[in-house]
Amino acid sequence: MAYVRWHLQVDERTACVCIIDAGGTIQMANKNLLKMFGYKKAELEGKNISLLMPQPFSGRHNSYLRNYVTTGKAKILDTQRQASGHGHGPGTDLEIPVVALHKARYVFPVSIYVTKVSGGGADALFMGSIAPAAEDPGTVRAWVTSGGLALCVDRRFTDWLGRGQADCEGRPFASLADEPRRLEDLLLRASQATAEELHGGKVALQGVELVHKYAGTVRVDITIDLGGTDDQRLFVASLRRHGHADDYLMALDKKGHVTYATSALATLLGTTPESMARQEVGRFMAQPFAQLHSKWFKVGRDGKEHGMGL
Repeated sequence: MAYVRWHLQVDERTACVCIIDAGGTIQMANKNLLKMFGYKKAELEGKNISLLMPQPFSGRHNSYLRNYVTTGKAKILDTQRQASGHGHGPGTDLEIPVVALHKARYVFPVSIYVTKVSGGGADALFMGSIAPAAEDPGTVRAWVTSGGLALCVDRRFTDWLGRGQADCEGRPFASLADEPRRLEDLLLRASQATAEELHGGKVALQGVELVHKYAGTVRVDITIDLGGTDDQRLFVASLRRHGHADDYLMALDKKGHVTYATSALATLLGTTPESMARQEVGRFMAQPFAQLHSKWFKVGRDGKEHGMGL
């Protein structure tokens, strides 16, 4: 019956679908899912489904599967979890935000629906449908432990602050601020707040200056809400910018290779930030400028800067 309900809810032509076994191993991933996560078929099939989740969710998922095999009790089976924070399905209550991890190591919000399609216990097979959730283009998010360490950030966080997953994971979230103590105090308030206060947007801070990796500070308002799993409290920090910001930014190393590019700039150039990474910037210039670029850049092999023509 659950499988029939799944068919009624999901359009397999457009849905992102995968099948896993009771150990979490991916048996099948359709083309839509591969495209959403940036993988090729051979890179996913035979791998554990936790590959598509950031920590701490990836570290806990296999234990949820083992618990189901042992007890028959499921946490999300035949329910839908959405990034908006609400679950739909038999016996569901207020649910947590769900985030997925792209191959390029940024997270994005999704809604998921999981059902068992065959077998039982250790022989069970599960089918999941994943859909991208609607995002507010004026908001970026970071997931933070109750101890104040950054776990993961979404793609627009990198666009706004020049810092990706590798720059933030395991780092004190407060260290991203020009005045770290203000963020430390905010997270302390969050750790002492009730769920109702957090869901109601009561734990917030206005006018925080965050330090961009390559440019000046970015002024934001921050609101803290609950995130994570049902048995582990985490925080979701939602950031909104003040005023206009430069969305068309690029950073280069001394040899003129791209080390950072915003999504807006990459889209303007008909590519992606991942494709631009480590490319010589002349590749994105029209002739004759691309041909002349190496002379204009004029940073000698001796490391001495002689001027730029950019």
